Amino acid sequence: MEVTAKIDLELNTNSYNLETVNVIDNIEETEGGEEHPYSMVIYFVKPGDTLWKIAKKYKSTVEDIARINNIENPDKINVGMQLFIPKCSNCRTQVVV
Repeated sequence: MEVTAKIDLELNTNSYNLETVNVIDNIEETEGGEEHPYSMVIYFVKPGDTLWKIAKKYKSTVEDIARINNIENPDKINVGMQLFIPKCSNCRTQVVV
């Protein structure tokens, strides 16, 4: 007696290849051009925030944040309030004697 069996075999394989890809090959620094040391951050007030804490975090000042956002009383800000935070990346504070 002869038995014939047909078997379909399906194999699924996963292949992984880990490879490092350099995205930046070269950085060139050019002289000239206009520098913009100022930038602006949009911040939403969270519970427990004060203008002083926010100013310290973003290297700004309470006075600048209040002025830009038309805040009359810097001690009164509301949770959820949107603030524009001015930053100066390479400015130095001048002390006038």
